[in-house]
Amino acid sequence: MKVSSFRGGIHPEGNKDLTSGKPVEIMPVPEVLYLPLSMHWNKPCDPVVKAGDRVLMGQIIADSENPIPVPIHSPVSGKVLRIEDHEYVTGGKKPAIVIENDYADTPDPSVFPILNWMDMSSDELISIIRSKGIVGMGGAAFPTHYKLASVKGSVDTLIVNAAECEPYLTCDHRLLLEQYAPLIYGI
Repeated sequence: MKVSSFRGGIHPEGNKDLTSGKPVEIMPVPEVLYLPLSMHWNKPCDPVVKAGDRVLMGQIIADSENPIPVPIHSPVSGKVLRIEDHEYVTGGKKPAIVIENDYADTPDPSVFPILNWMDMSSDELISIIRSKGIVGMGGAAFPTHYKLASVKGSVDTLIVNAAECEPYLTCDHRLLLEQYAPLIYGI
């Protein structure tokens, strides 16, 4: 059987062997965190905290009236030092909330497991997914609630894409090896 292809394109070396055999590591959390108010392609969120506020792990620190963006949560407990323009991964500066980590990891009361999720309606689940800030893991960080709302009631097949197109990435591969059961449960 002949496989069709096309001419051109870029075909970099895979280099997957550099990390495909190495387990996932947990990176240390820094003393100061810079959390951009724009974590996706859409309009930035508005801060709901100010300099001097104490924040808890998982607390919403920025949100938007726009239906597409998701709230931004503090990954640590600590103190808001300032809100300032800061270097951004795509170049230039964007507004960011700067938090000093207190290393106590005190959780916000809103952080708890949702035990009855299987009894909830799709609207309730989509609302929770937005409120928890869940987005796609691709470069666009596309909000998951928006994807789900756009196809609600019309999905009969789920395709799980764990193919990594970047030459050096093996994080999906490692997660499939190391966290198989939680992934299947989540899917």
